[in-house]
Amino acid sequence: MPVNAIPTVDLDTWRTDPAAVAAQVDTALQRAGFLLVTGHGVDADLRAGVRAAARRFFALPGEVKQRYAVRIGTTRTR
Repeated sequence: MPVNAIPTVDLDTWRTDPAAVAAQVDTALQRAGFLLVTGHGVDADLRAGVRAAARRFFALPGEVKQRYAVRIGTTRTR
């Protein structure tokens, strides 16, 4: 896998080989800190709706987004 590639994990095989999928997830997160998941079965319209909602949220002014900041421990995420 190229250094700048996003690791992809296909969940389609989860039912037949969960240990292999778990190992792929573990490796991806250790190497890159994130991953792209395929084979999850989430409807395309739902995924598109979530992406559209995220774009609308991140287009808001900072002061509006700040109202939704989440406290983690004693710090506040931005």
